[in-house]
Amino acid sequence: MSGIDGTLRQRQDDFLRLPAGLEKPQAGTIRIDDKVVSSKDTLLPAYDRSIGMVFQDLALWPHLSVRQQLSFVLGRRLSRPNREQAIAETIDRFRLGPFESVCPHQLSGGEKQRLALARATINRPKILLLDEPFTGLDLQLKNDLLAEIQHIQKNMRVTCVFVTHHVAEAECLADRIVTIRNGRFYPFESEPGQAVHRPARKASFVCYPGGRQ
Repeated sequence: MSGIDGTLRQRQDDFLRLPAGLEKPQAGTIRIDDKVVSSKDTLLPAYDRSIGMVFQDLALWPHLSVRQQLSFVLGRRLSRPNREQAIAETIDRFRLGPFESVCPHQLSGGEKQRLALARATINRPKILLLDEPFTGLDLQLKNDLLAEIQHIQKNMRVTCVFVTHHVAEAECLADRIVTIRNGRFYPFESEPGQAVHRPARKASFVCYPGGRQ
């Protein structure tokens, strides 16, 4: 898990939109598994990058139910039986069974977060991008979402990258943190001369002081 810290002026979200294929770089090259996906002359479509993304505002489609959201993302890539199996497994994994026919406005904040994660991972991406995933959540929902993300990392073996304006969140979840200053990336230092490089297992203990270890 890699975390990106910076100020509002630094536009960390641009760092996610570029590899996701939502913006084209003005210079430089972006590679995924040694394959060029973005450059000045190349822009591989977002759907061909094996990347899932959870937007800060979640960007759930208001007129689609939970099942319809997942079905739409899968498209026609799978046969009907395999598509139905993938949807059923994802709904079960994220505990969305009681809400299959429910639209986003009828879901709680935590349920919306789980749906956004389900939608971003149903295609089993190689990379999961998270834009300010804890914004607006109370402590309990933050801890619940943290557990979901760590479960995804462990069981789906997906590389996660998330941006945040809050150092404590980055230290809690990421095993590697960089910060953006004046448009450049630097290793984050929690103390002068000491770069943060912590295993996710230790970080999870910080977030669960009275329970999970």
